[in-house]
Amino acid sequence: MREYYKDFDETSFNLGVIDCFCEMVAAGVKGLALSHPMTEQEYGKIGGLSEIITGKYKVQSFLEKDLIETDLSPADLMENRWVILYYKDREVLKEYFALKGRAEGLKKEGRYTKGERRDITESFRRLLGYPVKGVSLP
Repeated sequence: MREYYKDFDETSFNLGVIDCFCEMVAAGVKGLALSHPMTEQEYGKIGGLSEIITGKYKVQSFLEKDLIETDLSPADLMENRWVILYYKDREVLKEYFALKGRAEGLKKEGRYTKGERRDITESFRRLLGYPVKGVSLP
């Protein structure tokens, strides 16, 4: 956005995204939502404000310092980046960690192939509330 608007305020923008996603999670539109990837320093600016927003919508959050590696969140993009996971139902967070565990197990076994990665990505998409059709993957 900075390239389009010289007075762009990234912190305010990220908090607006968080507010929107928390509202969507609270309404049941999304089971899981993610903040933008951020550095530890960036998290220091918005972490407390994020908690205020989650309280406003009565949703939960979890600071994820090692997001699951998928086609939606490749390792090179996420290196040294954190995201905040937003959810209402604790079962959704459990599903996320089960999926992440499955991906990490496949990686350790050297079996995180293109097909397996695509399956994990599809499952992650469903947790994020993306439609099965209409969203193309890289």
